[in-house]
Amino acid sequence: MVQHGTFANCSFEKFFFENIDYMKSPIIPPFVLFALLLLCNLSSQAQLVTTNLLYYLPIIGNANDVSGNGYHATSTATLTTDRFGTANSAYAFNGSAQSIVLPNLPQLRPQLPMSVSFYAMFNQLGSTAFANDLTAYTYSGMWIGTAGDGSVHLNYGDGGTTNSSYRRSKSSNLTVGTGTWHHFVGVIRAWNDMDIYIDCVDAGGFYNGSGGNLFYSGNPAQVGVAAAANQPGGVGYMSGKIDEIAFWDRALDALDVFKICKGALNSLIVGAEAPIEDFRLDVTPNPASDKIKVSIVGDGNGISGLQIVDIQGRVLREIQWNGSSSIEVSLSGFSTGMYFLKGKSPAGVPFCKKISVI
Repeated sequence: MVQHGTFANCSFEKFFFENIDYMKSPIIPPFVLFALLLLCNLSSQAQLVTTNLLYYLPIIGNANDVSGNGYHATSTATLTTDRFGTANSAYAFNGSAQSIVLPNLPQLRPQLPMSVSFYAMFNQLGSTAFANDLTAYTYSGMWIGTAGDGSVHLNYGDGGTTNSSYRRSKSSNLTVGTGTWHHFVGVIRAWNDMDIYIDCVDAGGFYNGSGGNLFYSGNPAQVGVAAAANQPGGVGYMSGKIDEIAFWDRALDALDVFKICKGALNSLIVGAEAPIEDFRLDVTPNPASDKIKVSIVGDGNGISGLQIVDIQGRVLREIQWNGSSSIEVSLSGFSTGMYFLKGKSPAGVPFCKKISVI
């Protein structure tokens, strides 16, 4: 079982709206203000979750890439049921000589930052689920998997042999067990700047290893297998199941993870459910003195209204959306300071935008 921390759903958007009563109090608790500020920072930088997506293997009867890049994989693993019980919608690995192999192309071996997302069920802990440059007896590229205690490790190697002197790693505080599906996201920006998400929760963790810069041996990425010390042939195989593998040559942020957890990548599958839309609200000018123009970038159909709140969470103005692509909002009566424009997108995803009044 995953051990949940303070923010049980990893979504600061959800956290903010579930704690809205705090925002109505005369004095806003600092941790709620922090969540609101972070939400606004994330929303103001929103982008398509598919930006810099190299490949996405949804596993629908095969290992084809549906990102549009055509990086189709080949698999020696066995098609099986996914976490919903749907047949031929995940791959099962038996712990021996089975893997999914991506094309051996240099563009699939990017420099930092990079990110990976997938669903997995481990039958045995202490195995790696994904490696983007598999080389026997060598730590190269990046890889992610579980340790024997159920923590998740995220790593990259400098080309040395398989010991801690030749890798940089982060190990999660949260843990998983066997026999249960979980969603995993690994983000590597630098040796001391990595994120691990388990079931959409930032899993925290600590850094270890003393390796140098990222190194590639020039081998293809593989799913279900990785370099391992004291294993036959210098590699270790996974026992379990994997589904929905996606890889980016950029760093995902918390809003990206939120979208992925809501099914945003499904837009790439023909006949899938509607995705979380790419949605942004622009405010100009900002800072402003007398009025602002609020414009929609994306499909704003379904927005019923917005609110302007102060840093204590008090609602100062209700704004009814008229269905147009932009509206003007008067700032008459607002003192100099920072405010927040908040609401929910047509898909129900909370958004927030900071406003400065001068």
